[in-house]
Amino acid sequence: MIDNLPADFRPDSNVEIHKMDSSFVWSEDNIFFIHSMPDIDHTLEHAKRQFEFYRNTYLSEIRPKLPMICDVRIARPIKKEVRDFYSSKFVGGHTTRFAFLVDSPVSMVIANFFISVQKLSVPVRMFTKPNDAIIWCKQN
Repeated sequence: MIDNLPADFRPDSNVEIHKMDSSFVWSEDNIFFIHSMPDIDHTLEHAKRQFEFYRNTYLSEIRPKLPMICDVRIARPIKKEVRDFYSSKFVGGHTTRFAFLVDSPVSMVIANFFISVQKLSVPVRMFTKPNDAIIWCKQN
């Protein structure tokens, strides 16, 4: 499964990767990683299932929130209802920071639109280098 991920956005070999309907997800170093699959529309149902998986698999009373890094470099644009879900207080209540990994004009437009239009309850930033996003996500 790791071969489906970009070389610069992969977990260590001992980390379990989960294939969701429209993404690959994993948690490493107390950060939740999302890699959007190409050529798949990320629907509201996908978003809800992915978020429930995140909550049920990686969160606990000891660790009720994690920062997230979402690689949207090859993602299709997401619909308003999906953006609204991700920017909701419910999702923000379980997230400390949200980093987008971008590198193309299309993904930059997707991320900029999301950041500018949505009123997010957590800090959000765009990065072109995964290591920069990881460093930012580890800040308190």
